[in-house]
Amino acid sequence: MRNYSRQLNKDLYFDPYLFISITLLSLMGLVFLFSASQGNHDATIKQFVL
Repeated sequence: MRNYSRQLNKDLYFDPYLFISITLLSLMGLVFLFSASQGNHDATIKQFVL
């Protein structure tokens, strides 16, 4: 079991550019949703949690 977790850590690669891009796109989507819902906080929070 330990060898499997070590192998998984070696195979797992964190791409910071991809992470930042996806995060920014998600935040932009929430801003657009907030704007489209005419400032409805409840709709934005529901989409953020889901």
